[in-house]
Amino acid sequence: MANRFKSVSITVAIVEDDVPAREILAGWIRSADGFKLAGEYDDAESAIAELPQTKPSVVLFDINLPGINGIECVRRLKPRLPETQFVMVTVYEDVNHIFDALAVGASGYLLKQTKRHELLDALKDVHAGGSPMSSQIAKCWNCSRADFSTRKSPTISRSVSPR
Repeated sequence: MANRFKSVSITVAIVEDDVPAREILAGWIRSADGFKLAGEYDDAESAIAELPQTKPSVVLFDINLPGINGIECVRRLKPRLPETQFVMVTVYEDVNHIFDALAVGASGYLLKQTKRHELLDALKDVHAGGSPMSSQIAKCWNCSRADFSTRKSPTISRSVSPR
């Protein structure tokens, strides 16, 4: 896996209202080789206004933002930034948040307890076409007995796909 990520140049933006959490993430990205911090936003409205101009490779999103939440923000931005990968970084471990985030276009879902090296590897992975998830999230998703066949996606009606 190390060879696959050897020479990477990834621009990353952060949408996080918690100042200490945003500063930690920004510091990790600034200090890592192969990464460039493209912007920091404390609310979805600022991200919606500015991200289409900066066009980062990856955007890290909190879910619980003031005003428009992170999932709704991804839903609005994905059509405007189809090449950008969106990764949720949150405390929410429940299947409903995971499903909603992935349904609107998030490519990854990480918990805020993710360690620095895991986050940087996840950014490289999503940039290379992967879908990184914290191990606890993957376990929750795979072990869930919820029946999503009757659940309406926030952006995709059930008639789009028979699955």
